[in-house]
Amino acid sequence: MNSPADARKLHYRLGAFAVLVSLLWLFVFLLSITSSMPVNPVSQLIPDLNAFKSVFPQGWGFYSKNPRDDQLLVYDLSTQRPTVNWPNNRTENWFGIKRSGRAQGLEVGLIQASIKSDAWTKCSKEPSICLTESQAKISVINTSPKPTLCNELGLVLQQPVPWAWSKQKNNIVMPSKIVRVSVQCSKK
Repeated sequence: MNSPADARKLHYRLGAFAVLVSLLWLFVFLLSITSSMPVNPVSQLIPDLNAFKSVFPQGWGFYSKNPRDDQLLVYDLSTQRPTVNWPNNRTENWFGIKRSGRAQGLEVGLIQASIKSDAWTKCSKEPSICLTESQAKISVINTSPKPTLCNELGLVLQQPVPWAWSKQKNNIVMPSKIVRVSVQCSKK
């Protein structure tokens, strides 16, 4: 393998292998896109997409969230300020390296799951005003192993401002639903 011809053969084989692997991954990528789309002329040409869907079941919807879903906001009622470290790319989270914000998402999910749907109150004002005016309070237990959300909290489900209205100079307050929650931490 000392000759230049042997070196060229080795480079040729490695290059051919790299191209083959790249083509294989391109095929898998294109197949995953095709399998996540509704039935169309291209998907009709592929004999058994169901087998591929069983290996890659989530499709591309797994990676994205509907941008029009209600936003969940959590306020500390003693300070009237947001109490969670969201989004994860904030400087307090070291631009995503620190994961406490993600853990708080799970905590809020556990708290929200223990609230019945009829406990939420509709709000057409600024959510912090509705939380201050609301007298109803629900007691819940934060069952997280390392809880960070305790005491008096206000949960808000608010529609996001539509993109078409984003450049408005006036402050747009979207409709929301609020609930006051007294959170007892199971461990701390």
